[in-house]
Amino acid sequence: MANEQNFNNLKDEKSGYLLAHSTNPVNWYPFSFDAIKEAQDNDKPLFISIGYQANHLSDLMNEESFEDAETAKVLNENFVCIKIDKDECPDLSLYYQLSSQVSSNVGGWPINVFAFANLAPFYATTYLPAKSDDSSKEFKNIAQGFSEVYKSNKKELVDSANNIQEILSKNPRANEKMDFQGHFPPPAALLNAIKDYQDNENGGYGAAPKLSNLSFYEYAIEQVLEGMLPEEQVAHIIKSVESMLMGGIYDHAKGGIHPFSRDEKWQVPHFEKTLYDQAALLRLLIKTSLIYPSPLVYDSIIQTIDYLETEMLSEDNFFFNAQGSASEGVDGLYFTFSQEEFIDAIAEHDEDLMDDIDFLEKVFKITEKGNYTNALNIITLNSQIKDDIYIPENWEKIRKAKMALMEARKNRIPPKTDSKGVATFNFQVLASLIDVIQYSNIEIISKSAFELLSKTFDDIHKAFIIQNESGINSIKNATTSARTTPLFENYVSLLDLSLRFYEISGSVKFLENSKEMVPFIFDHFFKDNNFYVTSLNTKEDQKLNIHTPIFDQPSRSILSTFLFIYRKWGKILDDNKYASKLGPVIEELTHLSLQNPLAFGETLRALTYPDEAFKIMQIPLKWIEEDKIQPFYPRFSSRFAITYTDEDKWSISNLKVVELSGTDFNSFKDTFKNEKE
Repeated sequence: MANEQNFNNLKDEKSGYLLAHSTNPVNWYPFSFDAIKEAQDNDKPLFISIGYQANHLSDLMNEESFEDAETAKVLNENFVCIKIDKDECPDLSLYYQLSSQVSSNVGGWPINVFAFANLAPFYATTYLPAKSDDSSKEFKNIAQGFSEVYKSNKKELVDSANNIQEILSKNPRANEKMDFQGHFPPPAALLNAIKDYQDNENGGYGAAPKLSNLSFYEYAIEQVLEGMLPEEQVAHIIKSVESMLMGGIYDHAKGGIHPFSRDEKWQVPHFEKTLYDQAALLRLLIKTSLIYPSPLVYDSIIQTIDYLETEMLSEDNFFFNAQGSASEGVDGLYFTFSQEEFIDAIAEHDEDLMDDIDFLEKVFKITEKGNYTNALNIITLNSQIKDDIYIPENWEKIRKAKMALMEARKNRIPPKTDSKGVATFNFQVLASLIDVIQYSNIEIISKSAFELLSKTFDDIHKAFIIQNESGINSIKNATTSARTTPLFENYVSLLDLSLRFYEISGSVKFLENSKEMVPFIFDHFFKDNNFYVTSLNTKEDQKLNIHTPIFDQPSRSILSTFLFIYRKWGKILDDNKYASKLGPVIEELTHLSLQNPLAFGETLRALTYPDEAFKIMQIPLKWIEEDKIQPFYPRFSSRFAITYTDEDKWSISNLKVVELSGTDFNSFKDTFKNEKE
């Protein structure tokens, strides 16, 4: 291969991230057999780089490191170079992310990997600079060093690769068994155990950087709804959710949440937005609205649904993957306002609002100095004047001001949008919209969720599900790739969506599809008390024998989602045929989750209830058709499996016996009516 000629092979790819690298002087391959064969035939190691379009450091490395001629020369002469969009190959992405944490004790994006032709990594890390004050840390010198070791002392690299693989192949184990009585520690005891981490002033837990931990708060809110937490703990959970919604981690102009805050006050976010965070936010907020029906919570739900439809929806009606944080080379520029820009935005939108400009500056904490770089202000709400903010006439002014900021942002250059659709996250958004429909007491909210669900449901299925003549349908990982390697996360997310859709529609085909998926999941992904990321039936040269992630990282743990689904639906799906197989998994996860509850929110949701707490509610299908049952949906928590019958009677059962039953709607209504009714 001639060194002076560019053999970049990315120009025909569909991923925006890969296309952004198609003009690099690096001889990139997409992930393919051709690349692996090139490495095998020429006895060269692989250099694998993984990132995504909305990631700022991925962009930076593209502009600096991969455009550097000297670095490209070293890579082209000594490696076969593979560029991967993390969402097209989530199994490889996870594998090398974990490898980086083992190899160099760092994680994040992009991930850069030096590996053998069989994909086994011998070193992985994150950002690699083209230039550095320390020449040993420069990308080209690191690459040159590994090339020389590969040629002169390959055994050293083999040993490193074997060590990484050995660590990754170990079953997850708790360092110690937690001592508690009963099935699982009660929620109040669990929250009391992490009380020392509470930030009583700002809400949340721990110091900066402060994670949103949306699955953990969903768990906590569900337990508030169950009446399982004392008043003091309820107050802290509500304060934490409200503080996030008032802080800069929430996008006040448009809706949606950023992934984490760089400071302890929720003020300075990492400005990126991901689809899975919006799905998690909707699940959390709609349940929060049942116990804290504030205008902030309601408007945040409405704004986020609108954001999904107006900024995250493709022409083909699937949802985009993410939006970046930087525009015009400046992180957060799109989202922030100088004092002058804030005033101009208000004046241009509604001159009458200028009569309240001093109040609005106080509400949004706008100052000439700013609270961010270059005298810019991150838009937040002033929690010190919360009582004034919630006065109806003042809240209406705040709404108008948010609209003014949104209008002003339309004239700006936005951050990049990662415009591919990802199967798992699209399924999760649809399931979250169903949560909104089920738990909303406000007609405009449930209507907006229903309209967006109806608009996208069929097209998302078409975008990701490939109909097979026999057996379970294949699922595409992403809209930009034809890759259909069976992944645990895709099938579990589709299973969750199918069952949730059945619960609000009564369409029996979704229940039947779910019954087919459960044995498929166990047959393809479960072995020796572990669930695996890729199908165990995948070809050996493409198989990555790594366990599914056990904690929320940062999207919710799909393993725990499956445990929740099966514990709730197992009797209906297959008469709990596989329940005994889950015992060891649940036992280990119980002790792991209790050692770090904040990182195991979805696991807490899956394991907190004893078996007898899961209920099967069977009701006449015609109650949907007659619009009778909808007002009662919010009264039944997520541990209720809602099923339908063609008969006129209704019943509530646990896994063994019928607990309540009746023969008409009036008896159902009298049994479950509110005290006010």
